[in-house]
Amino acid sequence: FTFDICIATPVEAMNIDQTTYTVDELVTDVLMSDDCVAVSNINYTTGTTYGAPHNGIAYFNGDNTNFPFSNGILLTTGNALAGSGPKLTMQSASFYNQQGVDQWLGDADLQQYLMSTNPGQPANLFDATSIEFDFVAYGDFLSFNFLFASEDYGVSQCGYGDGFALLLTDENGVTTNLAVLPDTSVAVSVPTIRDAQYNSACDSQNPTYFDMLFDGMMGVSRYANATNFYGVTVPMVAQTALVPGNQYHLKIVIADEGDGNWDSGVFLQAGSFNIVNSIDLGEDILLTDGAAGCEGDPVVLDAGNVPAGTAITWYADGVEIEGENNSTLSVTTTATYAVEVVYPGTTCVNGDEIRVEFYPVPEITFGADELFKCINEELTLEVTVTNANEVNSLTFTWYDDNGTQLQIGSSNEYVITETSGASGAFTVVATDNNFGCSASATVVVNLYTNANCIIPQGISPNNDGVNDCLDLAFMKGQGRDAHLKIYNRYGVEVYSYSDYADEWCGTDDDGKKLPVGTYYYVVSYGNGDATETGWVYLNY
Repeated sequence: FTFDICIATPVEAMNIDQTTYTVDELVTDVLMSDDCVAVSNINYTTGTTYGAPHNGIAYFNGDNTNFPFSNGILLTTGNALAGSGPKLTMQSASFYNQQGVDQWLGDADLQQYLMSTNPGQPANLFDATSIEFDFVAYGDFLSFNFLFASEDYGVSQCGYGDGFALLLTDENGVTTNLAVLPDTSVAVSVPTIRDAQYNSACDSQNPTYFDMLFDGMMGVSRYANATNFYGVTVPMVAQTALVPGNQYHLKIVIADEGDGNWDSGVFLQAGSFNIVNSIDLGEDILLTDGAAGCEGDPVVLDAGNVPAGTAITWYADGVEIEGENNSTLSVTTTATYAVEVVYPGTTCVNGDEIRVEFYPVPEITFGADELFKCINEELTLEVTVTNANEVNSLTFTWYDDNGTQLQIGSSNEYVITETSGASGAFTVVATDNNFGCSASATVVVNLYTNANCIIPQGISPNNDGVNDCLDLAFMKGQGRDAHLKIYNRYGVEVYSYSDYADEWCGTDDDGKKLPVGTYYYVVSYGNGDATETGWVYLNY
């Protein structure tokens, strides 16, 4: 006689537990890893729903085993407690009545999906286990990790394919199965993931996604299995784009197909249910990258499409920007900007930050909004650069109030000649020769009312707005503080005014109207200029 002896080292079997967590807690505390998910309406169906003694939902712990997930949720088509390895017994756990009819029913949603993907091959489902719930997506992308396992792998892999799906339904009622092969719409199942080396009666299908068979014959030892399933797929990712703020319904469902004898299961990795938030303010905008703009040219920061009712707070260098509560923020100055959002009905806080730098803009000023000149007087307009240490060499371009260019070059001065008689608004644009950033300043040049800037020879205070008073206002513009004295023809002083501009309108010091006649004036200056004298005629 000859015989073979198979020697194997048993691995640590996973621990399966149905008491530590309720089904609600399995969803909210085990599967979820993100506060940014608002979950509601958690429901489940399994054998106990139909009076069977079998509960197909459990928590598993795979620490210290060769199983790829350390812990998570297990859904099976039998008793989940029987899912712990090694693979030594069959798990078959149906619920037949005396007539041999399985009372643990299938699932209508799963059956409809399977029939839609396999027309002409109606699915006959039994022993369905499902968990389903609603959630509001506070992000634009969902992913979570799962692994499919089945007792149909190996000997039965060519004839059976238990049904399994992760059915996501959006607000429009459109349902999508997330349990598909990467970049395809092919549902994960035994018929779509199998390796012909373990049963040559049928071809391989996507064998790269099949991990291992534990049958002690064609595959590895049964004792090397942390679970009580013949075969397992590699870990896979369920993923899809979402619309932020919309509500979705997820149904995780698995059922036996054909009969309820051999079981399948799906393992969901704990903490892997993750909704990626779309808040991304982008890459930093830095001077060193050459991507910066000029101060004053707005950069719009966008927190993305956030749901209504979201609380939004913007910060600049860590200080809250008061009154800015929209999803966009227009910025014009260098700072580190941050946005913080708190989604409605959650404690979820999310956000991002970005450094935005700007090239400095020349800061220029005339020192006054308006200037006065005599029509025959030369006037030099000079603009001062107050941040000269921050900018490079500048080009100054001068314009009149018609927009006509008057001068361009490196000079910050423009001379209005004594013969031009020019007046009005003058604008200068200062442009940084390296960064191209520019700024402008405008000054209005007015001609004095007494445009010729001479002492008038007569006044006529009749309130017609013309020569009503002795107008010497031009002297102030010339930096001369005038002191005026008026004498009548008898040499008697009748009027005196210090720091004079245009105050004498034909009255004496007491405000009484003086008679028509010729009066003598004396104008003296505090700056030491020579006194000026002459005659002025007063007439009404």
